[in-house]
Amino acid sequence: HAQKKKDDDKKDEEFVCPEGQGNGNFADPATCRRFYQCVDGYPYLNRCPSGLHFDDISKFCTFKNEARCGPIPT
Repeated sequence: HAQKKKDDDKKDEEFVCPEGQGNGNFADPATCRRFYQCVDGYPYLNRCPSGLHFDDISKFCTFKNEARCGPIPT
């Protein structure tokens, strides 16, 4: 059963699931408080619980001071 969420969140740009990486969680480029769960190439927007931020390394929500989010320095 597909969930239709058109006007749930106004986004400046549509998130696109990374090609070739399959299903999984990916940080929202706009904010560390949200992430996208990619299922069969379709991104579902999710929010971390209050006070938590998405960690793009471990792929789950954690405390802000532990979250590694955003551009990762190389």
